[in-house]
Amino acid sequence: MFFRCTSTTIAIVLISTVCMSCKPKSMIIGPTKPISLSGKAQGGELILIGPLDRCAERITLVTTPGMPAEEALALFSNMAKNSTRFTERNGELIFEDKELKTIPGDMAFGGTEKGFNIPPALMNLSGYYCQETNDIKLFWENPSTGCYDKIAINEHGLRARTISGAAEKCTIECERSSHKVIENVNNIDFVAIGYKGDTPSYPASLKLSPCIQEEIAALPFIDGLAPNWTRWGLDVKSGMGLELSEAEKDDVINAMIQKRAMDGNTKHDGTERYYNYFMKPEDKPIMQRIFCGIKGNKESGLCRRFIGLFSGHTYRVYTRMNTLNMDVAKGNWSFSFHAAHEGTTNTKLTPDQMAGNATLPDGSKGKDAGLVARFSSYTSATNNQWLKVQTGPFPLPERISDITLPDGVTSITVWFRIESDTAMDVATDWIALEDLTCANALANKS
Repeated sequence: MFFRCTSTTIAIVLISTVCMSCKPKSMIIGPTKPISLSGKAQGGELILIGPLDRCAERITLVTTPGMPAEEALALFSNMAKNSTRFTERNGELIFEDKELKTIPGDMAFGGTEKGFNIPPALMNLSGYYCQETNDIKLFWENPSTGCYDKIAINEHGLRARTISGAAEKCTIECERSSHKVIENVNNIDFVAIGYKGDTPSYPASLKLSPCIQEEIAALPFIDGLAPNWTRWGLDVKSGMGLELSEAEKDDVINAMIQKRAMDGNTKHDGTERYYNYFMKPEDKPIMQRIFCGIKGNKESGLCRRFIGLFSGHTYRVYTRMNTLNMDVAKGNWSFSFHAAHEGTTNTKLTPDQMAGNATLPDGSKGKDAGLVARFSSYTSATNNQWLKVQTGPFPLPERISDITLPDGVTSITVWFRIESDTAMDVATDWIALEDLTCANALANKS
């Protein structure tokens, strides 16, 4: 089942009541919500998505440098008319008074376009379900002070919450009498966006299940980078030397199309390809692709934090890695995944720490510090297969054990490191963090 996330707390604009027979067919009947942009385009792809769930529909506009905001919004309105699936799930988009108007409910932007004064995405969205108080706790970081006027939390199967733009946490009470869908708080998607005026930010997403938080939504990337993640490098040139992109998994997309055909649904308008409620990372239709040119790359990569964790709890980290066709590449290369707690300062690890040049808060140092998995020219490749890797109950020569947080420590940084003296092309598509202390408690309780 697909749920339409709505909000009862956002501001709405009422359309004047007119005779039904006189109202144009394209006019929205009832309350509307404005979506605005300002300034001009820098040039790139701008994606509008909605509703904000795991398989949000999207329409993509290729902008040109200098394109006015009003022109982009008008084009989105026209494109939506030609996208059956987008309109079915989001309602009409009407361009009026230099803004888009649609039925109440949040939408968000994505893509490579850097203009139009679109607010940046919330960072490091994390959370868990607290059984004792029967509520959900969400945590995140705002990119800067004052970047949002308000923040909207969209919950799969629940009403959206709208909170202060300065907030960096949110508690959602689980009223079981009115929200039967979360009786066991299982498989719930959250998408968080900030607003500056009527302009929504890029999205951040998280899926919660009992004792597990993970990223699985097929939401559009931000300038080639998956939501919640940031680049890191020993210097700007190193960190920015990586070429990042959102890439489709052809086998998954083709399987979706075949399934729709078998179900008798042969319509395909370019956005419907994402309309599939997938449950597992292997069914996720997009991946994070990481590429560097023939000059290679030195000690840089991607990282994200999990925040708001419990001191004293033990956590297991999972991800999936794919070295694509690097098994036939010439030269030296290494694609590794790492994790470590952040110490009592609870601040993101530094590039020197993630590169192995500085000591981690747990006392380890070097290329193997925090190592969960490594694929390389001198060990092994995945041969274009997806491999699930994780921390373990006990350490191995190339794997750290599960992470137990010391007193006062409430955060973990995870990171991918790319090192090569040749062209390199690898990918990842999923990250998950399991609270083993919570899982053991639930198992003993049952």
